[in-house]
Amino acid sequence: GALRSDYQRTRIERMCSNIGIKSFSPLWHHSPNEHIRSLPRLGFDVRISSVTSDGLDSEWIGRKLGVSDVEELISISSKFRFNADGEGGEYETLVLDSPHMKKRIILDGEMSWQRDRGSWNISSGRLTSNR
Repeated sequence: GALRSDYQRTRIERMCSNIGIKSFSPLWHHSPNEHIRSLPRLGFDVRISSVTSDGLDSEWIGRKLGVSDVEELISISSKFRFNADGEGGEYETLVLDSPHMKKRIILDGEMSWQRDRGSWNISSGRLTSNR
């Protein structure tokens, strides 16, 4: 998160400063479409954990963002005029695996949907070898 929001970036920098660590933001101001497209190409297992935007229905909850899913998401974001990378809170994500993670995260849960928004309510999780 915090790819373009100055408010979020300054809050993160302040929290880091308070605990004596440096904030590093390599993705700051990257292209939204290029950012979201890069994730499956780089081996990230990204799942949609909640949606709050027109155009995103219950089918997106828990969905793994593969290359074709990202292209569909970009198309929907263009049609419904929201940030393809979710920077405006249109949806939230979880990363369950990536090249730098030693173990993969396995989650159990169920989807809840209310009118025009939904979320993946996680009930349990565990780590497993991913390589």
